[in-house]
Amino acid sequence: MAISSIFVELPRSKSHSHAHPEAYLYALQGSGYSEIGGKRYEWERGDAVHVPPGMMHHQHFNPADGEAKELRFEFGIRYWMVEQWRGYTTIDRHMKATQLDE
Repeated sequence: MAISSIFVELPRSKSHSHAHPEAYLYALQGSGYSEIGGKRYEWERGDAVHVPPGMMHHQHFNPADGEAKELRFEFGIRYWMVEQWRGYTTIDRHMKATQLDE
């Protein structure tokens, strides 16, 4: 397990919909929600979000007027697993936020 990055979610933005093996996010600042496997999970500072294993599609949203920041924890085997999982690709190395109305 590694702390691999700090996401900065811009005000009123969303990530792209993506899939990868298991990960955790810990909200350091702000609030928002994540849609994981078709379900919505609200979060705020101090909450943890679990993206379960199984290449489940998910997306993160910051509908607020301020930035949100999340600490990302992931397993070291993650990128090896992505390469083994037929039919899926991950593009999170190139993630960029888009406006909520896009």
